[in-house]
Amino acid sequence: MTRMPLPEIKNSVDRVLHAIEGRYTSGMSPASLTLAYMDWLIHTNHSPGKIHEMQENMVRKLGAFGLWAARAGLDPDAPPSSSRCRRIAAFGMTPGNAFPTM
Repeated sequence: MTRMPLPEIKNSVDRVLHAIEGRYTSGMSPASLTLAYMDWLIHTNHSPGKIHEMQENMVRKLGAFGLWAARAGLDPDAPPSSSRCRRIAAFGMTPGNAFPTM
């Protein structure tokens, strides 16, 4: 049995761990994601008007989702709420045809 020198073992363990980390994060650095989130959080906390706007959007969208969920519970063939979106409808997408041919 051949023994590897200690520095080579450390490097190979680091490479394996970095490869696993890269697979789970799609190659993005967890440190950069954390810094981007913290930057967004700090800037958002200094904008009470934006916080209020995001809360209004959340309430409106949760209400729309709740209505859709109630309708879908009664009618399983109800189209998803995204099918009513004008941008999606402009591309000719329907609930059964997510990727139409052009």
